[in-house]
Amino acid sequence: MSINSFFLMICLFAVSVFNSHAQDSTFNYNSEMLKKWEVGINFLSVFEMPQEVASGIMVKRHFQTNKGIRALRLNIVPRIFYGSSSLTRPYNTTPSIYAAIGYEWQKHYGRFVPFYGGEIFTSYAVIKNAANGITIAKQTVFDIGGSGFIGAKYYATRSISFSIESHLRYTYNRVVLNSTGVSADNYLRRLTLLPIYALYLHYHF
Repeated sequence: MSINSFFLMICLFAVSVFNSHAQDSTFNYNSEMLKKWEVGINFLSVFEMPQEVASGIMVKRHFQTNKGIRALRLNIVPRIFYGSSSLTRPYNTTPSIYAAIGYEWQKHYGRFVPFYGGEIFTSYAVIKNAANGITIAKQTVFDIGGSGFIGAKYYATRSISFSIESHLRYTYNRVVLNSTGVSADNYLRRLTLLPIYALYLHYHF
């Protein structure tokens, strides 16, 4: 599926949902109207990585406590990257999967909801470099770590919201390289600040 088709699919989904909930556009939101489940699509990668088919899917389960509203969250990012403009003979391919689970604290001010929390994550990727259809190098990359995040959400209707997130991420990284006559196993640790980590479109139900 091309990037243009993927982006068009997201736009059509957004338009259809907005049309179906147009009658909610003037509602006065409060936390008592909060719906239990939420599914979001991160469309930031569509704009940042034109050669990459990637979109994070966020699922949240909201619940009320005596100290306020909280959420459990699951984030999954399947990804396939092609390092060549030709998909029939790519010189670099990277299938990978990223998954994270976390906990979120929320504070509701009408339609505006600031939030923060933490999550643990892991990812696995296989990077293959090829020439003339023959693999000449292969890297296996395994990540595990944790993130602290802060963000803000705006409810357009009872069922539609938008949010932005920033993350501070600590990653333990293992890279196994297998190339012609060369084999290496490297371990890295890094701390990364991601000021704009995600831009989500959410559907609540």
